[in-house]
Amino acid sequence: MSNIINSAQYFIRQFGIAPLRRFLPDDKIKCIAKEIKKLRDRKFTIVSYFWLLVLVQLDNTIESIDDLIRLKWLTLRKELGLGDSPVPVTKQSFSKRNTTTPLKILEMLYQYLADFSDKAIKRELYKGLYLLEILDTTTIDLVARLISKFPGGTNKSRKIMKAQARLHTGFNLIKGFPDAVVITEGRTNEKRKAKKLMRLHKGSVIFIFDLGYWCYEFFNEIHQRESYFVSRLRADCRPKKIKKLGKGDWLVEVPQRGGRKKKNIYRLVSVKIEDIGRCYFLTNLLDYEKFPPEEVALIYKWRWQIEIFFRDLKYVLRLTRFISYTPNGIKIQIYVALITYILGKLIINETAQKYGVKFEDFSFSRAIKALSTWVQHKILLSYNNGITNADYEELLLLIMKFAYNEPLDTKKEVTKEAEDDAA
Repeated sequence: MSNIINSAQYFIRQFGIAPLRRFLPDDKIKCIAKEIKKLRDRKFTIVSYFWLLVLVQLDNTIESIDDLIRLKWLTLRKELGLGDSPVPVTKQSFSKRNTTTPLKILEMLYQYLADFSDKAIKRELYKGLYLLEILDTTTIDLVARLISKFPGGTNKSRKIMKAQARLHTGFNLIKGFPDAVVITEGRTNEKRKAKKLMRLHKGSVIFIFDLGYWCYEFFNEIHQRESYFVSRLRADCRPKKIKKLGKGDWLVEVPQRGGRKKKNIYRLVSVKIEDIGRCYFLTNLLDYEKFPPEEVALIYKWRWQIEIFFRDLKYVLRLTRFISYTPNGIKIQIYVALITYILGKLIINETAQKYGVKFEDFSFSRAIKALSTWVQHKILLSYNNGITNADYEELLLLIMKFAYNEPLDTKKEVTKEAEDDAA
């Protein structure tokens, strides 16, 4: 074969990443990289480095840098009959990239894609007015050698037992992906980081969070910024009921930070939920007509979407497995997983538009599996010719076929059952 892989750049271009490159062109990556730091134009470019990391998230056979450098490329060379041609990237050069690449480049790439997605995926505000923001944190276990850089959980004797990173997330429920994230060591205080994420917004925003963020000062600050919150009621909180609004609905007084004299007026909502029992929610959405108790309970129920996001990040994009053991490399790979998440959403959105169906009716996990399978299948087929429009149409059809959850038409189901009974 006359064609020989002579650079990582060319290898990535022919690997089957072309569908994702539609949304994040190489020129944009280079432009952002030059804004942050003047990087030498080596054979192993920042573009190649970035897309190789995306492959790590999509290919479930890659467990380490050795797999990425040795197994993948040596296998490809053998299948192509290239003999002992030199490997375009060494393990040392990849490790150096993990250590020296500025994290700010990945942060700006993520922000660029977030802004692009905001325009591409059209979603309406809640009730036409409100942005829904879920605040939560997930813990990611790391290898023991990183325990000094990412100290995590402790035992009863207060000794550090694990190396962990924490991903503090402000998940925009309207957009379907995080507005902002903060990556810290595992021992970081959640509430302080939640305040940092909250302060990025002002006005008609409804913050949804669990008891891990319960803090009177936090509630008060959200209220003063003219935003709103919905939280479960903590068991040791005894709000004073001052007015009944309806069944299971009261205006209550809640103390401010550390004092009994200063009080805030919030709303206590009680709703009986099937299979769970009676649940209590605290909120400053005081309009009973606009937000009846069932609506408040529904808003809190949407908090589960961030748990689904964390699951997809860890187990669909396999963020539980890292190929770097440096603090900078860990953070870079987390950002690459977040970027891959948005890229997956954009491909789903294109599929939904092409076939005239709803974006929300797709399974993200099945769509990523379809994309991953397609990418691996195209390694050899796309080697000479690259990715054509026909190839891309094939990918969209594959996602439509395996990731679309067609809503049940109840009328058709009833009619079908009646016909079966008549027969």
